[in-house]
Amino acid sequence: MKKPECNVLETYVRLYQESPEDLARIILERLIPEHCQLGSSLHRYAGSGQVDLSAFVYAAQRLPDCLSQVNGIIIGPTEEVFEECGFAQVIAWPRVEALNRRRRFHFDNRDTLGIFITSFSDLHDLFPMLCAYQIEWNKMHQRLSQTNLGHDLARGVVRASGVDDQLRRTLELSVQDWDLFGRLWGDGWNAKVASLAAGPKQFTVHRLPLCQRYFQESTARWLNEVLCHFRDLHLEERPVYLISSNTHSIANLVSGYGALHAEELLANLTGAGAKDISLYRDRLRRENTTHMPNLCYYASRNAVEKHPDRRKEKISLEESAGLHRFKQDHFLDLEVQTLELNSLDSQRLDRRLPRHRLAELKQSRAVILNLDYPLGHVCYHIMKEMFARLRDIRGLFILGKAAAMIGRLGDVLIPTEVRDVQSGSLYHFHNCFSARHIVPFLNEAAVFDDQRSVTVHGTFLHSWRTIKDFHRVDFTGIEMEAGPYLTALHEYFPGPSQPGAPVVRIAAPPPFSFGLLHYTSDAPYNVRASLLSHPLGLTGLEATYACSLAILRFILDKEITGAAGR
Repeated sequence: MKKPECNVLETYVRLYQESPEDLARIILERLIPEHCQLGSSLHRYAGSGQVDLSAFVYAAQRLPDCLSQVNGIIIGPTEEVFEECGFAQVIAWPRVEALNRRRRFHFDNRDTLGIFITSFSDLHDLFPMLCAYQIEWNKMHQRLSQTNLGHDLARGVVRASGVDDQLRRTLELSVQDWDLFGRLWGDGWNAKVASLAAGPKQFTVHRLPLCQRYFQESTARWLNEVLCHFRDLHLEERPVYLISSNTHSIANLVSGYGALHAEELLANLTGAGAKDISLYRDRLRRENTTHMPNLCYYASRNAVEKHPDRRKEKISLEESAGLHRFKQDHFLDLEVQTLELNSLDSQRLDRRLPRHRLAELKQSRAVILNLDYPLGHVCYHIMKEMFARLRDIRGLFILGKAAAMIGRLGDVLIPTEVRDVQSGSLYHFHNCFSARHIVPFLNEAAVFDDQRSVTVHGTFLHSWRTIKDFHRVDFTGIEMEAGPYLTALHEYFPGPSQPGAPVVRIAAPPPFSFGLLHYTSDAPYNVRASLLSHPLGLTGLEATYACSLAILRFILDKEITGAAGR
């Protein structure tokens, strides 16, 4: 008899989180039955013999590339805990990175990976991804181990690049999945396939002691360093607008770098999907040049990555427009940007913003503090510290990604209700944004306002049945951050509802504003239209800049109106 889904999830989580205060040695194989029974929407074929390459790629892109060499994993919250538990050497190991997750990883260049986490929700992110990676690796290894081809690959008699078609048929992968697999492992293709043929994966995880105090203390030390770095701005005493988004969109809107080099950038668009990018450029030139700056911003990122010498000019332009960056990865791997509104340059501000009224902000003391979109429950710890240390917070504006059950990739959802699975609360709130704020900046994407979203434990920890249940009661977005932000907001603006109440209404008093925008990065009902198999690329470009423009315009309008009334 199949276990009820809620019991499977509880058992699964308990296996890696029970007694978190103690050091635990976890053989990942023991989690596999629960992982398969859960029926994850991102890992549809976990329990079958069919290779689920989309799930493998999704996990691999969010873990370091060296994982193909790894057998042992050490997870802990702080350097002090690593040292106290006898793993001080991890801190000295070289840093490695994941393509699609900002997290602190250290690799010993042999077979062990150290991972620093910033909240309990990181466990819900990491363990299911490790399970998915191991499950699919072992399916592929089993297929190879039963063939002469696999034995030859393992012994180095043949190289994977020389037997592509035979290898694809042995693994029973479609041509599309094969292309995806090749892009994932890239230059390391031959060595990684040889490892795949040579042996199965059996991860062993040492989970060091964890408690909320470690995470809160780590966040407090991070904020201390941020405030110390920006000491000349006196952030504790000034009006502050908090934004949680990314490190490029706000900076591009104010620096003027894209407009300054527009012709050169547009003429030299290269990289993955260059043909599609060129076609998109030509179509914009014919149909709607007001959206051309978005493509310039997209191209500038590629140009700076390819020509690091250009970064100096870009940073200089940002700083002269009042935007400054700081990244301290000792505690949280999180970039912070400050933007003084009285330093904005009307000649360089994106022309879709109210440039003609910037003179009215010359006396403004307001500062934007932009965080590089934190992941999961660390949002709660960050906001708790921000609210305790900054005396005049005027608003919080969140631009994030969500899996959506309506629309298409790149569409925008504007929630007014969020169900937080972790706290059990349904949050009602006034979202300062509606469709009218976003539509002026859209050309092809759609926007849906007055939506209901769900904040889940982790991307792998919800099933197809759960998605259908959410959809049945009109929840249209699934993500991981809104709930923790709203929990912190409710503690700061308590109102009549108690924390953890079934229904919580957040009523922030003026002049505080709260805005929550999600753009669709995944479509669970259409696996091939999801990020499991494709980078978002140009599809999310319009939504990202439409939302960023809406946020920045709202803040500027609010400050200009306030200046007029002073």
